[in-house]
Amino acid sequence: MRYAENDTAIFIKGMGDPSFLYPDFTYQPVFDHLTKTTKRIYLLPAVNDNERYGPGWGWGDYADYYQPERNEFPLYGNVAWINYDKRGYSVAPSFYHHPDYFQLQPDASAGSPVAGRDERRNFFYLRYRPGDTAKLEGEVPYITGQLKDIAARLQDTLGKPVWTGVSFPANASIRTMYSLPADTLLQPMMHRSDNFFAEQILMMVAAKHWDTISTHKTINMMLNTSLKDLPDTPQWVDGSGLSRFDLFTPRDFVSVLEKMYKTYSREKLFPLFATGGKGTLRAYFREHPGTVFAKTGTLNGVVALSGYLLTEKGKTLIFSILVNNHHTTSTNVRRETEKFLMNVRATY
Repeated sequence: MRYAENDTAIFIKGMGDPSFLYPDFTYQPVFDHLTKTTKRIYLLPAVNDNERYGPGWGWGDYADYYQPERNEFPLYGNVAWINYDKRGYSVAPSFYHHPDYFQLQPDASAGSPVAGRDERRNFFYLRYRPGDTAKLEGEVPYITGQLKDIAARLQDTLGKPVWTGVSFPANASIRTMYSLPADTLLQPMMHRSDNFFAEQILMMVAAKHWDTISTHKTINMMLNTSLKDLPDTPQWVDGSGLSRFDLFTPRDFVSVLEKMYKTYSREKLFPLFATGGKGTLRAYFREHPGTVFAKTGTLNGVVALSGYLLTEKGKTLIFSILVNNHHTTSTNVRRETEKFLMNVRATY
C-alpha cells in the first residue's frame, strides 16, 4: 500500500495487492502495521481505471470462485470463505457472519453442497442436504462496492474505526509498504491457476509505475517493451485469460517461455510451474514427476498446456499445445496431450 503518517493519523491507499488477508499467507505486514497503530486510519481512493470485471467476462459467473471482482484494496481475495460442519458455520470476512448476510439452506433434494450469492447484493447462502456431517466449504466472490464499503470491511477486520479521506495531506512524505516477495505470490498463482492473483498483479504493476491502476496500461507497456518482438501480434485484454477476447498463438507462448528461460535460472524458474502430481497437473504425468513444468489453460471447448519438457536424452524442450473447439471433456484432451508429450520425451 501507499501510505503517509503524521502525529495523529495514517493515510493509506490500495495498490491492488491480492495477498492482503488471503488465507494462504500468514505474513501480513500491512495488516500488522494497521493493527498496531494507535493513530486514526484514513482510507484514500486510488485512481482505478479498471472495472470490476474484465472485458468479455461471463456475468453469469459472478458467484463462482474463479471470478472474484477486481479492485484497489482486496480483502480475503475478494471472496467470502464459508465453512460449515456439525459445530456450526463461519464466514470470513466476519463482516458477513451475520443473518443479514448469510443463511444456511437445508434442502432434502440437494446433491452436492452449493455455496452462492444473490446477484445484486452481498447475501450469501450454503445449500446442503440435512444430516450431511461432512465439512462443507465454499468460496463466493463478494461485491466489492465503493470506498466506503472497503472501509467498512477493513474496519470490521481491524476492530477499530476506519475513516475515508480524499487525498494525502499537503507536503506528506508518501511511502510504499510491501507485503510478500514476488515468488511467494507467483508460485501459488501458477500452481492452482489463480485468476484473481493474475488480474491483481497487472494492476499492481500499473499502480507502482503510474499511481494509476490500469490493466490496459500494463499490457500496452509490456507489448511495447519486453514482448514487442512476439512472432504473432496478440489480442490481450486481461490478466487471467478469462476473456474470450484474448487471442494468443502457441508460437507467442513459446517465445515468452524462451525469454524466461534465458533470463532466469532453472532453479528459480521451474518451481513456479506445476509439475507431475502437483498443482493443476496433480492428476497428470504422475509416473514421470519433474519432467514437465507447465501452465494449464482451460475454457469451455479450449484446452492449453505450455511449458518445459525434460527428455530422456537430457534435452530441454519448450512446447505449447492449444486445442480449440473440442467436443469432448477437458480430461480426455489432457490425457491425449500427456501421451503425446511422454512420447516426445522418450523419443528425443
